[in-house]
Amino acid sequence: MDVLLTIKSGNDYFRFAGQDYAACSFAKASVFPPDQIDTVRAHLAALKKDGIADARIVQLTITETVYPEAAP
Repeated sequence: MDVLLTIKSGNDYFRFAGQDYAACSFAKASVFPPDQIDTVRAHLAALKKDGIADARIVQLTITETVYPEAAP
């Protein structure tokens, strides 16, 4: 089982590029390994400074299973 971190506000996730960020869907969200928690906290602080008060760090727990192939 793997764990990744991302930032969410309401139903929106965030994509980060340098100092810039944008709200986006889950599929486009920036994700970080737990050892980058300091970076995630810095991004969270920037969002809160910009008035996104309900932004929060969320943990994504990933389990891997074989996807069943469709019948021909």
